[in-house]
Amino acid sequence: MSQDNSPPTALVTGGSQGIGLAVASVLLARGWNVTLAGRGRDRLDSAITTLRDQSGPGRGTVEAVTADVAAEGDIDRLVATTVARWGHIDGLVNNAGIFDDASFLTLSAKEWNDVLAVNLTGPFLLTQRVASHMKDRGGGSIVNIASIDGHRIDGTYPAYNVSKAGLLHLTRQAAVELGPHGIRCNSVSPGWTKTPMVEAALTSPQLEAMTTNWPRAPLGRMVSTEEVARTVAFLLGEDASGITAADVVVDAGTLANLWLLETLPS
Repeated sequence: MSQDNSPPTALVTGGSQGIGLAVASVLLARGWNVTLAGRGRDRLDSAITTLRDQSGPGRGTVEAVTADVAAEGDIDRLVATTVARWGHIDGLVNNAGIFDDASFLTLSAKEWNDVLAVNLTGPFLLTQRVASHMKDRGGGSIVNIASIDGHRIDGTYPAYNVSKAGLLHLTRQAAVELGPHGIRCNSVSPGWTKTPMVEAALTSPQLEAMTTNWPRAPLGRMVSTEEVARTVAFLLGEDASGITAADVVVDAGTLANLWLLETLPS
């Protein structure tokens, strides 16, 4: 993708664990250089150690930058640091996200704003800043990590669900406006994914059922971080050169399944 024959470079937010870490791992294995961004230095350092311990021919190089995507100053510093390190940004993965389980009638304005600041405003600002750089280089690719919760309501999590719905439309808006500059913008909507956050939220029987025998998903299971990451890597790369304004759902079929009889007593 890089236009000067140097390795392509990606900026990945929320990269300390889960989907972000898996995306970085896949991209590095495919020869990309990666700037990995996260809020916590200790977890970020642990992620960098994990990635650098991986081996293989033609691997890219990874660097870490501590940044909070809810802070505009951090966003400007993150983009500037990435450009200074690699000389260019060819791909952006807006993966950082937070979750609040307060229900509609109990959610405070601060809780609402905190979630939207990370899940929606942060991706907007990062896309804006990175796209300005990509425009000068003649193009690039941006992938936003949304959720099936942006398509349908899943539980009493209004701030999270609304933020992901907004991210889907932000993706389309950016695709329409940035396409003439050679910049593609797409999103990936994971379903239930086996991440440390999900593992911590489920009981052992729930995790076992959703991993091996879950009738709600036609494939019978939740998805892995690697399955999501490979989809992101495809959208970033040249094999997806004609794809923009698209959302790819990676959920083992969960979103399509409206058959609810399995949830009723027999």
